[in-house]
Amino acid sequence: MNGDKIIQTIIGEGVAIGEVSQGGTLIISQSKGSKAKLRDLDFMKSVKSLLELYGFTCSVNYLINGIVVDLWGEYSVGIGAYQVAIMCICSDGLIEPEIINEVQWSTFGPLSDKLTTARKLAVSSTGFSQEAIITLSKYNIEYLSYSDILSKLIDFRFYLGSLVESWMNDKVRHYYIPMRAEQEGKRQSREIIKLERYVREFIEDNSRRSLAILGEYGTGKTTLSRLIACEQARKYLRLNGYSPLRIPILINLGEFNKTLNIESLIVSHLDSFCKVNNPKFQLFKKMNESGMLLLLFDGFDEMAVKVDFNTLIINIREIYKLASPLKAKVIITSRPEYFKNLYEEDRVFNPQSTEKQINIDQSGIHFDRLYVQTFDLEQIEVFLEKRLKSLNIPSSEIPKYKKVLDETYDLKGLAKRPVLLDMIVRTFPQLVKHKSDREISVNILYETFLIGEMDRQSIEKKRTFLLEGVINFSALFSMVCLCTLPP
Repeated sequence: MNGDKIIQTIIGEGVAIGEVSQGGTLIISQSKGSKAKLRDLDFMKSVKSLLELYGFTCSVNYLINGIVVDLWGEYSVGIGAYQVAIMCICSDGLIEPEIINEVQWSTFGPLSDKLTTARKLAVSSTGFSQEAIITLSKYNIEYLSYSDILSKLIDFRFYLGSLVESWMNDKVRHYYIPMRAEQEGKRQSREIIKLERYVREFIEDNSRRSLAILGEYGTGKTTLSRLIACEQARKYLRLNGYSPLRIPILINLGEFNKTLNIESLIVSHLDSFCKVNNPKFQLFKKMNESGMLLLLFDGFDEMAVKVDFNTLIINIREIYKLASPLKAKVIITSRPEYFKNLYEEDRVFNPQSTEKQINIDQSGIHFDRLYVQTFDLEQIEVFLEKRLKSLNIPSSEIPKYKKVLDETYDLKGLAKRPVLLDMIVRTFPQLVKHKSDREISVNILYETFLIGEMDRQSIEKKRTFLLEGVINFSALFSMVCLCTLPP
């Protein structure tokens, strides 16, 4: 097909009437009980704004030879133009064949002679039944749901695959222990909940949009974030994106040591980590506003210790911009000890409850808060056995290591924190093997822990701000010692 023929359009024969409802919205009852709406102006405008993000030029209520199509879209390709006539169908259920027959009879059919160079497209708010798809094929009408169009704005498949691969290749998944937490407002009653179950239910509940997971040093917040991101990514990839599932975006706030600009942060993350072809903030923003994303901001406290309080307030305002849309879903992790008191914690996670509110359109922002609990004795036992097996320690020798844990003074105090329990386990084989030559003491364990933790902080967590000399070695030693103090 030559360029002249591609350029040939219906534009000269049509006219855009504008954003007015021609004859009002038509509501049709479907055979299976749901209702469908044709000529719904709000839905037409939503589809129009979405297609314009792809680069289409769209006109609403486009008149051709006395027949009105909901949208007329054009997309320039070199010297040619891709054209599409679109009918928008809003429904509270899947679209059935009778609606497709109505669209064909009232619109696409009478215009068949005029649409020789344009494609015909039906866009549904919910999707199409299998019977409707057969009918669409019969009339040579292409079809998409609104979520189909949304999901193709940015292709996250490579990034989601990397989230899954990172978790599946990490040995920690073999000895991960389900975590426990206390809910905000229920800490006095000591009501303990299963953390992973709560987070999964939070993701599914569209009435809740913001969650803060607060846990002390080494309690597993980052590991939990990675697990949740992997689970969500696997589900999404399994369904090939054609689903209402949210796309997980995991962002490590500990990498930022200055004032945030949320637009620059997102564009950089899309480019450097997600490796997408079109790292555009406006596309990301549209997907977030439409409820397609699950944003996981890990390490709020790690960012906070690098900046002053005024900069911190500026940064949280930036995060609020992504948390404020009604369909947004945001999870933030942090250490509670960063905050001097509950008032400061409220200022960040429930700004409307404090006198000095953060000056931003918060749109009713309130972060539900969960407080991660350290391991109890049962969790320590389970973790110990799983971790030793991952190190190829024979089952017959595991009681020997449990005995060392029981008999070494205050070792169980350290073992309540997953990161320190892991260090204890990794230290065990060497210490038990040479027990006759070297008495096991807390000092020896502390020394081993600190060297290992310095490596973990610099290599795995990239917290170089903790690792600049002897002063910070002492600070880290103090942190570990504080971990053993009773609450």
